[in-house]
Amino acid sequence: MRQALYALLIGIFSLPFSLSGFQYLAFEQEGRFGVKDSADNIIIPARYQKVGWSNGNFQVVNDVIAAQVNDRWALIDLKGSNVTPHRFANITPTPLNTFIVAERKRNSIRKQYGIINAKGKELLPLNFIEISAIDDKSLIVRTERDGEFYSGLMDYNGQIRIPIDYKSIVPLSKARICVENRQGFKAIFSISGKALTSFQYNRIFSFNEGIIFIERYNHIGILDDEAKMIVPPLYKEIQIKNDQIMVLPFAQWSYFEKEKSKGVFYEDEVFFSGKDNLWFTAGSQSSLVQLNTGEVTPLNGLEVTDANEKMAIIKQPKSNLYQVLNANAQLIRPNSYDSIVLSDPVFFGLQLKEGIKEWIAYDTLGKPQSLFTYERFRPIAHDMFVAKRGDKVGLLNTLGKDTSPFIYDHIDEFNDEMAIAEYQGRFGLINSRGNWMITPYYDSLSFSHGNLYFEQGSFKGVINRYGTILTRESVGFTPLPFGFYRQSDQGYQLFKENGTLALDYHYDTIQAIQEDVVFLKRAELNFLYHLKDSSSFALGKEIEVVRPGHSGWIPFQKGGQWGLLDLQGRLKIANRYQEIRPFSEERAPVKLIGKWGFVNVNETLVIQPNYDDVADFLQGHAIVRQGNVYGLINQEGKVILPIQYSKIQRLENNYLLVEENAKLGLTDVKGVFLKNPQFNQLRFIGEEYILVETEGKYGVIDVKGADIVPAIYEAIKYSGNRFLGKISATWETFN
Repeated sequence: MRQALYALLIGIFSLPFSLSGFQYLAFEQEGRFGVKDSADNIIIPARYQKVGWSNGNFQVVNDVIAAQVNDRWALIDLKGSNVTPHRFANITPTPLNTFIVAERKRNSIRKQYGIINAKGKELLPLNFIEISAIDDKSLIVRTERDGEFYSGLMDYNGQIRIPIDYKSIVPLSKARICVENRQGFKAIFSISGKALTSFQYNRIFSFNEGIIFIERYNHIGILDDEAKMIVPPLYKEIQIKNDQIMVLPFAQWSYFEKEKSKGVFYEDEVFFSGKDNLWFTAGSQSSLVQLNTGEVTPLNGLEVTDANEKMAIIKQPKSNLYQVLNANAQLIRPNSYDSIVLSDPVFFGLQLKEGIKEWIAYDTLGKPQSLFTYERFRPIAHDMFVAKRGDKVGLLNTLGKDTSPFIYDHIDEFNDEMAIAEYQGRFGLINSRGNWMITPYYDSLSFSHGNLYFEQGSFKGVINRYGTILTRESVGFTPLPFGFYRQSDQGYQLFKENGTLALDYHYDTIQAIQEDVVFLKRAELNFLYHLKDSSSFALGKEIEVVRPGHSGWIPFQKGGQWGLLDLQGRLKIANRYQEIRPFSEERAPVKLIGKWGFVNVNETLVIQPNYDDVADFLQGHAIVRQGNVYGLINQEGKVILPIQYSKIQRLENNYLLVEENAKLGLTDVKGVFLKNPQFNQLRFIGEEYILVETEGKYGVIDVKGADIVPAIYEAIKYSGNRFLGKISATWETFN
C-alpha cells in the first residue's frame, strides 16, 4: 500500500512537468515555422526559419522560445515579440532556465559564448569560445590565449571554481569531472572544483555511477566515486561481472643490479637503456623511465620493439615502419625504415626503393656513415661486417664505414686479421682494409696453422701468408703444426714451415707429437725430429708406438708396456705400465692391473691405482672416475669431492661443472662448492655471472655462488651487472 501511494505521489508531482512539453507545439506552414498551443490555436504565426532551440529541441522556457531569421537566432516571447535582436548563432537553455548564447565575430568563423536570462539581459559576457552546462550550478568554459585553448569551471554568477588554465574538462558523473592539464595528464575533481586526485593519469572514464576507470601509460585501474583506489593502475585488462572484478596483469619484470633488487615493474616488455634508464612497453605505448629520478618520458603511442644501451627501435602503429631513438628518447633521424638492426655504435636502416632493399648505416647522431647503400650485411668479427653492394661484397668497420673496395664475390671469416676472399671464381687473401695480400689466383684456398693450402688446376701446394709458394705438386699435402708432409709412391716426405724439404728420405710414418716435434719411422728406424732447429734423435727400433704428448713428455710403447721419453728421446719413465700419460704438475697418470694411479718424477707411486680413469692435474687437483661416477682428488690422492657424481667437467675459466641425479652444480677449481647440484642448466654470461635454470625457471648467480637473481623467472635479460627477470600473467580475481 505504501509503495502504491509513493508511486502515485511521484506521478502527481511529475505530471505538470511532463505536460508542459505538450502545451506548445511548433508547426510549419509554407516552409515557415510558428507556435500553436495544444488546442491548435496559433500563438506565433509561421514566419520563422526555425523555432525552438539551436540544438534541435523545442520547449518553452520562462514564456520565451528561440526563433531563427536569416540564420540568426533571437529570443521571442509568446506574443511573437522579440526579446533580443536576431544576432545569435546559437541559443540553448540551461538547467537554471537561462540561456547559453553564441555570437559569431565579425569577419571570423569563430563564435563567442555567454549567458543571458529570459529578458535578454547578459549574465555572463560573450567572452568565451565555448560554454557547456554540467548542472544548475556549474559551467565548463573555454577561452583562447596566444593561439591555445584553455578550459575552466565556474558557476552561473561567473565565480571561478577551477581556474581557466587547463587543456580540457569533461564530465564523468553527476558529481565528478575529469580535468586535463597542459602536459596531457588528467585528474578527478568534484563538481565544486575540489581536486580529488593528482594529475597522474593518461585517461579517465566512467564505467557507471560509482565506478571510474583510470589509465596510466596503458595500465588500467579503478577508483570509486570518491576517487578512492579500488584497483591500482597495474593491469592490462579489467572485467566486472556480477560484482566480481577480474584482472589481467602485465608481465612482471623484477629489476636487479648486482645482488640488489631495484624494483618490480608490470609491462609487456622492458629494455635496458643507458646506465640508469629502462624502456617500458605496455601494448602499443612505450616510455623511457629514469630510475634515479622517476621521470617518465612517454612516447605518445609509439612502441619500442628492441633496444640496446644507446638506442631503441620504435614502431609506428599506422604505417608499421620503424624509427630509432637515442638513450634520451630523442629521434635520431626523421626517416622511417622497413627494418632496423642495432649494432653499437651504429644502426642499419632498411628502405625499399623500387622493389630493391637498401641498408644504410648511421651513427648515434643520425649521420650516414657512407655515401653508399647495401643489399645485405653480416658481422664476421667483433669489429667488422661483410656487406653486399651491387652483387659484390666488401668490408665495413663497427662505425659502418667502408674499409675495402666492393669487388669480392665472397669473404670468409678472418684469421689473424686476414681472410680468404673470392674474386671472379678465384681465391686470394685480403687484410682488414681489403688489400690483396695474395692475389686471387687459386681454385681453392684454406688456412691451416701458419700456412695456406691451395689447389690450382691439377696442382696442389702450400703458400705462406705473403703469397710465397712453398711447394707445388700434383699430389696433396697434409698440414702439421710447424710444417707439412706429402705422400708419394715411395712414402711420406717432411717439409718445414717455409716449404723446404726437411729430410731427403721418404718415411713410412710421419706423426705430429707436440709443438714442432714429429715422430718418423723408416724401415726399422725410429726418430724424433725437431722442425725448428733440424735436430733429430734416434729411438730404438724396438719402440712400437709413440703417442702425442705435451709439456716435453712423450708416451711410448715397448714390449707391450708404456713409458715416457723426453723430447730428445731419452728414457725418463721406464716402460713398465699398461698405459701412461704425460706429466702435469709433477704427476703422471699410470695404469696398473687395469686401474689408474699417479707417479711422481722420481717414478714413485704417489697415488694408488684405484681408478678406472683419471684426468691431468690442474691447480693441484684432478678429476677421477670409478665405474660411472666421478670425483676430485688432490696431489696426495686425498678425495676432495666424493666419487659419486655422474659428471665433472672443467670449464674454460677453471670452474668445475658437477652433475648429480641429473642436476648441475658448480665448484671452484679446488672442488669447493659454490652451488650444490640443483640446476638443469648452467651457462656463463660474461666473466662474473652464470645463468641457471631449474624446472624451466631461470635465475643468475655470480662466480662466488651468491644468488643475484632468484631462479623463479621464465626469462632473463641482462646487460653487464643489470638483470631483468620476467614472469608472465594470467587472469585472476581481484580481492
